[in-house]
Amino acid sequence: MQVNNKWKFSWQYQRAIREMMMNDRILNMLLHSDKKNSGKYSGVQKSGNIPQDIYCNYTPRGTFAETKETHCTVTKEEIWEALDDMEVIDWDEFYVKGQKCDVSDIEKIDNDLIEDIKAKDNVITIEKGKYYGVESSDGNKWAMHINTNGKFREAASESSYAKSRKLDTYEFGRYYDAIRDLTATSCTVLFNHDFKTPEEVNRVMQKFEIKHGFFTVNLGDSSKTWYYSKKGKICAKADYDGYYRAYLSNGYSKLPYGTDYVDLFNVIYKKTKDGEILENK
Repeated sequence: MQVNNKWKFSWQYQRAIREMMMNDRILNMLLHSDKKNSGKYSGVQKSGNIPQDIYCNYTPRGTFAETKETHCTVTKEEIWEALDDMEVIDWDEFYVKGQKCDVSDIEKIDNDLIEDIKAKDNVITIEKGKYYGVESSDGNKWAMHINTNGKFREAASESSYAKSRKLDTYEFGRYYDAIRDLTATSCTVLFNHDFKTPEEVNRVMQKFEIKHGFFTVNLGDSSKTWYYSKKGKICAKADYDGYYRAYLSNGYSKLPYGTDYVDLFNVIYKKTKDGEILENK
């Protein structure tokens, strides 16, 4: 058997090839031992710990020219699910159902499997077992979901797919940050830390089709309510309630519950007179 020096076989491959050579007689019988039957033979299965098939070219001379491994044959859905359970993903080598895979085997999650994140009656609902996303200005939609640990995360396969191909996902990252901040805590400070300007806040809220006033984000079994100000700011409901209590405790009563919290804040700190807000509406 002639083997080109450029082929570097492991001992498992060499053993498999020796076994094929020992059975050359049987192969000749199966292939009728004539030249017209030469071609690719792929019926030899690795044994032991070797997870995949060996593919060889059976030549007219009755020899095997070379061997190589095929890509993994698991489904793209199985790869998506497996990657979400991995703490660290080695792009060069990871295993799914005993088969060796690499980053080239990762496919992007189909857009028609990704539901748009849009508010209905000012409520966003994200359920377990579904992919969610927002279409970016470049037309791409990247998947986010509730993972097996109950956390809202970018789908691991999407992150690996994009990074390995050097695709820009900054815009997607901002939408992910917004949902994460609105569901991770009931404190206003986290969202305000990541979205500092009214322009940033308005861009995200408009993309989610959230209107000014109270809105709710349901994530699995948890639910959090916020207030979206016309001034391009976000306030947790608990903080809003605190502002309104402070407003009432100062002897004011003209502004109803649900008034923009920035207006309440301005009255409390004497930046605006009580009643002016209603008169200017």
